[in-house]
Amino acid sequence: MIRTALRVFGATTLLLLAGHGPAAAWQPDRAIRVIVPFAAGGPSDTIARIVATEMSAVLHQPVYIDNIPGAGGATGVKRFLEEAYDSHTLLVGHMGTHGAAPALKSDIGYDPVKDFAAIGLAASTPMVITVAPKLGVKDLAGLSVLMRTRGSEMHIAHAGQGSVSHAAAMLLQSSFGTTAALSSYQGTGPALNDLLADKVDILIDQIVNIAPAIAAKRVQALAVVGSRRSEILPSVAATGELGFNVEMNAWNAFFAKKDTPPDEIATINAALRYALNDPRSRARLLDLGADIPDDDAGTPGALAKLVKEEVERWAEPHLEIRR
Repeated sequence: MIRTALRVFGATTLLLLAGHGPAAAWQPDRAIRVIVPFAAGGPSDTIARIVATEMSAVLHQPVYIDNIPGAGGATGVKRFLEEAYDSHTLLVGHMGTHGAAPALKSDIGYDPVKDFAAIGLAASTPMVITVAPKLGVKDLAGLSVLMRTRGSEMHIAHAGQGSVSHAAAMLLQSSFGTTAALSSYQGTGPALNDLLADKVDILIDQIVNIAPAIAAKRVQALAVVGSRRSEILPSVAATGELGFNVEMNAWNAFFAKKDTPPDEIATINAALRYALNDPRSRARLLDLGADIPDDDAGTPGALAKLVKEEVERWAEPHLEIRR
């Protein structure tokens, strides 16, 4: 009964947000394809699949996921730009593809600010700094000393150039003033495998990817990146409380092609907001340790502003390291 009422509410919300009445509201007339530029099973894919189910219910069309991984997300993003002719093809981007990537890859092939129409934030997942147990490091202060001492002998793994973990590695180096070697992989899975095999020293990635290895004590968690602890790892301190200036938010969001009509953006944004407020979807996201945006943070305008700020923010740490 509750879920039926929510669907009625969601359909009404679509009408109100997309226009002033049924005649003004855009509605999809066929299935909606959502390109996720990462492999199935990762945080962005999982978040997209959770919300797609409930978006389908109120859009009255299937919403399906198309995984196109590669090049830290750039392969799928460029495929989206080539193939998205209208709002029946959408993209899930994140802090890497639409924030850090232009600073980390000069030939990325797209402009996160100019080439997309923002729809809305989906959810954010916290990051955690982990190290191989062989290092014997128990806290961030110890890691900072070790990285300064060993320099390029230390190896930080990441999930590909322009990925969230690549950006996190660069930010850590900028904060510590260190020059560890960066080891690039095709996704978090291979990077984590080499951390577990003691082939690399450090990996910074989203908690949902690494939590099982932390729980099994196969890697050492040193800090959650940000100002507060994660409910998934309550015993692990946040970088903010430890006095380290390492702050980032691994957000995920929905985008359409640039110049998409406002009524189409409004309809899809309303469907996304409905999905994020659905009790079952919300519970599944919170179980991942995700942060769900409130109404103010969930608007297209708020996302467009966030992308612009992130592109500007991530350019400077990268330039400092490159020099």
